[in-house]
Amino acid sequence: MTLEIIASCVCVAAMAVLVPLFLKAAWPEKTNKSLLLKMICATLFVLIALLQMRIADNYSDFAVKMLWGFAFSWLGDFFMHMRLKPKAVWYALGVASFLGGHVMFVSAYALAAQKLLGASFWNPAEIAVIAVLFIAAVFILFRMSKNHSNKLLPMLMVYAAAVLTMMVKAVSLGVRLFADGQQPWYAALLLIAGGICFPLSDVLLLLIDFGGTPHHPDRFKTFKVKSVNIWTYFAAQCLLAFTVLFIYA
Repeated sequence: MTLEIIASCVCVAAMAVLVPLFLKAAWPEKTNKSLLLKMICATLFVLIALLQMRIADNYSDFAVKMLWGFAFSWLGDFFMHMRLKPKAVWYALGVASFLGGHVMFVSAYALAAQKLLGASFWNPAEIAVIAVLFIAAVFILFRMSKNHSNKLLPMLMVYAAAVLTMMVKAVSLGVRLFADGQQPWYAALLLIAGGICFPLSDVLLLLIDFGGTPHHPDRFKTFKVKSVNIWTYFAAQCLLAFTVLFIYA
């Protein structure tokens, strides 16, 4: 177990070093070097999840579903960073992979809520919050589509529904486990922070890719926005990977 703990620390430290190198290599355009660095970082968060499973001896359905979510995210990173044409196809494959990842995350949270709290998937309060957030997301997507001939709009709407459901389910599970006294505050914080960081990263990516106007096409395409987008993304993956240490369901 000591080796796994040391390896986990090494993975986190390596990611802290490699993410800035990735950002530098990927700006202002993607390169083969940036693809390599991004996939190393993606491999690290999958490895972190595997290590937490070993440390906690947690091979529950929750842990396995989370691992599948990270695996789909790994694929999403690969597809969305490809520079081959047609770019829209690779982008769509990336969105579809991340969509699959969020489906697995939602399934994991719902399973944990049902097994540990006896909660139903169809929680009225959660559904209401998801509905409000989704309406806002659709409004924003349609506004952005006016400035872009976005053939990916239907897929982005489906993805928005998935990532918002993932966030609400993660936050709800974290709060309820903490309130129920089943988890220490830091375990709940990992779940809540990870759940929030993921859609925050997606919003920033959406602004980078589609937030421009005809007069200012690169309005949000700045190194600062890209940096926050990437840091929140990898932070989300690592935070959620560490939840495997605590949640057995």
